Amino acid sequence: MFFRNIAEFLAPIAPKVKHRLKKYENTFAYNTLKNTWKWFVNSSLVTGNLRRYVEKQQMIQDKYDLTELKKAKKIVLVFIPAEHTVYGGYMSFFSMATYSRMLLPDRFVLLCTLPTYRNGVNVTYAKNELFKNDEKLWRLEQVVKNAGNCQELILHIPEICVSDFCEVATQEERTFLKNIPHLQINIMLQNIDLMPPPEECHRLFEFTKDITLTTAHKAYSTQITSDEYQMPLKYISTYFDLSIYKKYPFQKKEKLILVSRDKNDKKSNVIHVINVKLPDYEVSVIDNITFDMYMDYIAKAMFVISFGEGFDGYFIQPCLVGSVGIAVYNERFFPDSSWKELDNVYRSFDEMALNIAYDVRRLEKDPNAYQAIVDEMKRRHDEIYGKEKYLSFLREFYIKNYDYLPRKSAAPMMSSRQSTLKKVYIVGGDGFARECAHYMQQLEKMDKDLIFGGFISHQGYKVDYKDMEGYFCGDISEHIFKDYEYVVIGAALPPLRSLIYNDLKKRGVRLYTLVAPGCSLNEHIEMGEGNIFIAPFQASVHMKIGRCNVFNGGVIVGHDNVIGDFNFFAPCSQILGNAKIGNYNSIGANAIIIPNAKIGDCNKISPLSVVYKGCRSLTVMHGNPAVKTDDIDPFII
Repeated sequence: MFFRNIAEFLAPIAPKVKHRLKKYENTFAYNTLKNTWKWFVNSSLVTGNLRRYVEKQQMIQDKYDLTELKKAKKIVLVFIPAEHTVYGGYMSFFSMATYSRMLLPDRFVLLCTLPTYRNGVNVTYAKNELFKNDEKLWRLEQVVKNAGNCQELILHIPEICVSDFCEVATQEERTFLKNIPHLQINIMLQNIDLMPPPEECHRLFEFTKDITLTTAHKAYSTQITSDEYQMPLKYISTYFDLSIYKKYPFQKKEKLILVSRDKNDKKSNVIHVINVKLPDYEVSVIDNITFDMYMDYIAKAMFVISFGEGFDGYFIQPCLVGSVGIAVYNERFFPDSSWKELDNVYRSFDEMALNIAYDVRRLEKDPNAYQAIVDEMKRRHDEIYGKEKYLSFLREFYIKNYDYLPRKSAAPMMSSRQSTLKKVYIVGGDGFARECAHYMQQLEKMDKDLIFGGFISHQGYKVDYKDMEGYFCGDISEHIFKDYEYVVIGAALPPLRSLIYNDLKKRGVRLYTLVAPGCSLNEHIEMGEGNIFIAPFQASVHMKIGRCNVFNGGVIVGHDNVIGDFNFFAPCSQILGNAKIGNYNSIGANAIIIPNAKIGDCNKISPLSVVYKGCRSLTVMHGNPAVKTDDIDPFII
């Protein structure tokens, strides 16, 4: 009991004590204390303390209100490591939950600790108090037992957790995930060096074929990465709101140089140079402190040095509180080579060791030069990590507007899927386009090889998205279509459909034939590209249908019909057997084309009309029997 009480007393203050003792690192006394503490932490007495801590956290979790979870049909679950810690990538998981909740109000979004076992204890905790957040942390078993109504689940999992999850997931958890009708697993790739090899990630195919990657660095957000892992890839810049943290002006900064805790062969040499040549500066390793303490430290410090990725929080975040981050350039993490031209970026750690003392002295004497570095870093930060950019990237991910789709099959299990994968955009944005989008979303749920990409506008076409905000992907003139991308023309008027079609063909774009769920099409139909069939639709046998026709709900097409291009058939119209329909015709609602009738081009058949013999071209037909009432301009059909 005595030792347990000591452990409980020391646990909250241990990080602060360790930080203060870092200045004595590598001394005999420090190493003796460090080894003694390790023995104490790993003892069975502390294991017992851990068990009681976890039990206490589970009691808090078990009091959560389960009402929303039990009712939820759509869930977004973000896995986090079970360690009670904080770092940049870790905080981005919390941002993923916060802003997913904002973008997806119809989904229940939660953070969940990854099942992690230490000495038989399933480690979890209810809240991370090391930085400012309002998130409750759940256990996976709570989700498995209470999310019985879930039909759609998006599971975000950090790259460092993939292997562990595949190993420790219980049979109950595996069964739960496999039984979700629409399951997507997204690997959050924060650090390419921590990413498991493709074959390890492919173990996730046990649960679903819909596996994606979201990447945190432009440097490896590439077609190569998508091909290597055979997964669709979307770049999402990390984001966490740091505007709440205090800044210190240049005059109030301390002669303090903070260094990251990363292991690096050159680290000791650089620190030695600083200690020798800059004796008036304190050097401190950032380790085991809360995020609030970290932000305050970097705000007070003159300089912060990254010994890890380089392009990371230790390098980027100081500028947000008016300090200078220092790093070594590398192609693996930096967005482009322009960064190595900055005064606070070195080509190597050897170059840093040679020049760090001179550069520190130069900048401490020149506040303007110091501020210029801060301003340039802030400008570049905002270009990459702004809130609006983050929301835009995240929104595109959720509508499956990926940056890259795998081109070649490195994994046999993906080869068949890759050959049929299609991404479909809708040109337009009015009521009919939104109707097409509704059916595309239905088809997407039924076919994992189909991706609805969103809306693309066209010159002269009015865009009105209403309830479809977040699906707009720019104008057609700005889009470079890839070989797996298709288009549905979401315009009803025949002349406009023709205009858009001709523009698309000039660009080499392929058209997608939209067949909504509930349509009945006989397999013996000869058909061109780009047609749209809205449910309920019924077609008989042995007919020919041209390009880019629109068949609305309730339309019936009889046997042996020949239908041309760019025709519009309004709801419940009927084309009976052996009829011939030309091009650019508009057939009104509930109109009937009697068997053997022949319709020319550019005609308008009024609603409820019955056409017995047919008509030539450029006429308005009305009545029962339908008679010509007017001549028309083909461009106002």
